[in-house]
Amino acid sequence: LTLEVCCETLDDIAAAQAGGADRIELCAALDLGGLTPSLGLLLAARSATTLPIWVMIRPRGGDFVYTPEEVK
Repeated sequence: LTLEVCCETLDDIAAAQAGGADRIELCAALDLGGLTPSLGLLLAARSATTLPIWVMIRPRGGDFVYTPEEVK
């Protein structure tokens, strides 16, 4: 089994690593179901952990049906 932990802050990442996570799913706005994090957060996260980081790619809350403009 792989333990992936959703994180939206550097403190979340530290806690996930200390708790034995195998990888991080980096998100923003978990209260909206998770959105794409900023590039700045991704770069900071890469410096904060050696765990693999998977990035949530989701431009907005709501459903997962995107318009052609959102896909671009």
